[in-house]
Amino acid sequence: RIGTYRDLAGEWDYAGHNYYPIDLVGHGTQVALAFLDYALGVPQGAPRITALKVGNAPGAEPDAVVWALRDAAGWINNIPRQALGGPSALTGSRAIDVINMSFGGYDYQPATHAAMNDVYFRSDALMVMCAGNDGQVIPAIYPGWLAHYFGTRGIVVGAASASGSIHGYSNRAGYANMNNYIVAHAEASGPWAGTSFSAPRVTGTASAIKDRWPHLTGAQIGSIILNTATDMGARGPDPIYGMGMLNFGAALSPVGGRWFSLNKSRHNVAGSTFKLSSAFSQIANANPSISFFDAYDRDFQMSLNTERFSMAERVRQDMMWSGLGARR
Repeated sequence: RIGTYRDLAGEWDYAGHNYYPIDLVGHGTQVALAFLDYALGVPQGAPRITALKVGNAPGAEPDAVVWALRDAAGWINNIPRQALGGPSALTGSRAIDVINMSFGGYDYQPATHAAMNDVYFRSDALMVMCAGNDGQVIPAIYPGWLAHYFGTRGIVVGAASASGSIHGYSNRAGYANMNNYIVAHAEASGPWAGTSFSAPRVTGTASAIKDRWPHLTGAQIGSIILNTATDMGARGPDPIYGMGMLNFGAALSPVGGRWFSLNKSRHNVAGSTFKLSSAFSQIANANPSISFFDAYDRDFQMSLNTERFSMAERVRQDMMWSGLGARR
């Protein structure tokens, strides 16, 4: 279904040159399908999990890209979206969270850059951009080359095999963008080849993260994806692989320090020992899990195990710990 709350395949289909992107042959439709491949399980009606799809083709109208970006930033109401039954404005609880930008060109477009600034300053959306398919040492197309201007809210994506080896056609990270660049899977050849189809893998991952932890900002989601990438090539960020290969599993796993929340205080997971009454063991049997939080305040559950001692054994241990000497 197109419209209602998610624009997975909405907006302009630059291959079909229409607002009907379910013809299954257009560039935009394929991008949306690649996005869905990594966003499976995200509720279709989730109001803040959405992606704006734009693409390009010879003769495409560049103003449509600017219009779509500004709409994502909450500037205007998208009349075609309304005609399809969608919301009248992408603001508030229906704001765009992730923008997939599988398009680009060799000419710097001031209007497109200005629209991206609108996204940055007027919204909280994460912008995911394809690197281009010219085998260059840098993201040779715009807007991908601009990713580093937007901090962790701008990610440029190259194309790699499933094992992480970058494809020959994929533009590399370059020095300017190596902290904002990762590679993701796309085919080496055929209709699913190209950075247009690696970028939406990152978009789908970002949407899955946002769906699970709605409190995260676009900058935090970008930081998680970039910093959980599997390091490839030279150690650390490098001008070929940037931050490495997209790692979906790591992005949805705990990052950084792990802590419990107890009375609004943080307690490190590794160094915490809880001494609890026997009554609590009954609770543990009924619901044997406890939540902890990572460095991004994302909650995770872990199993809760209790160790049971006899009262006599506990008294003996307490007497030994109190400095009364060895028990007799």
